Amino acid sequence: MPKQLGRRNKIIITLFLGFLIVYCIILAIRSIQASAFFDKQNRINILFYSDQPVLLSFGLTDDVNYIVSFTHEDRVDVPGGYDRYAVGALGRLSDVENDRYILQRAFSSMTSAYIDYFVAPKKNKVYDESDFREPQYKKLVLIRSLFSPQKHTNANIFDKIYLLWLIIRKREGDFVVLKSATIHDEISDQTFFSEQGFQKKYKGFFYHQALREEGRELQILYRNYNSAYVLSRVIEGQGIRVVDLSQYDDQVKERCVIKHNIDKKSKTILFLQRRFQCEVKKANIEGSDIIFLLGNGLEKEWE
Repeated sequence: MPKQLGRRNKIIITLFLGFLIVYCIILAIRSIQASAFFDKQNRINILFYSDQPVLLSFGLTDDVNYIVSFTHEDRVDVPGGYDRYAVGALGRLSDVENDRYILQRAFSSMTSAYIDYFVAPKKNKVYDESDFREPQYKKLVLIRSLFSPQKHTNANIFDKIYLLWLIIRKREGDFVVLKSATIHDEISDQTFFSEQGFQKKYKGFFYHQALREEGRELQILYRNYNSAYVLSRVIEGQGIRVVDLSQYDDQVKERCVIKHNIDKKSKTILFLQRRFQCEVKKANIEGSDIIFLLGNGLEKEWE
């Protein structure tokens, strides 16, 4: 009897380990498929948020790279209904709201460029130093930050390895410095980051050439205009042409829906689906190639 129990326990343990290994393999495959290495992008934007926040934009096909720094006192519109916050307080806001993606959405809105990855401290304080420093490309600092256990990031291990490779290959001289666009209010004596000014100044700088060349036209249907407006700026900043913003009254249960009548695989549809986690449906549409239908979940994040 004890021998039979021993064999049975061994079988159970073996089966459990087998299922665990298969589960881990499936997770690894999904992570690899979702990683930047297999996304075939033309450009990757990564934010390093700290006491010296910096945005790096790597041109993967044209090898044109940008670096942008931000001043802590500049006040910015924060998507999600948070009104305006100082750049140096965004990390603390994300801690209080327990939503790390606030940083991703805020800097995407500021630059009209979708932030693919962000790296930020797990515990933030409010940064309020007023001294402005030109952005510096410090490889070791960036690499330590990317792999630090004290940092939070949306990059998985395969993304980190790929980003490590990108960082190692570049030197500071490989980057073009882009300067913030700001407006100073004399009455409040506050400086505001100008999203429209930055977009106008650097229009086309963050385009994905493949999306631009595909040339698909996009119509956005919304219930909340502010959400649609912010998203349209970010989407257009990637090289996708937004031809119309229209209001609709129907409830949408899904986070967002992409409707199209395109027979062949579309890079534009794939880009939107991966960035905003939308359902994709074939439908007869007019006036554009693709309809981007915003649901309540997506609108609340970007309002």
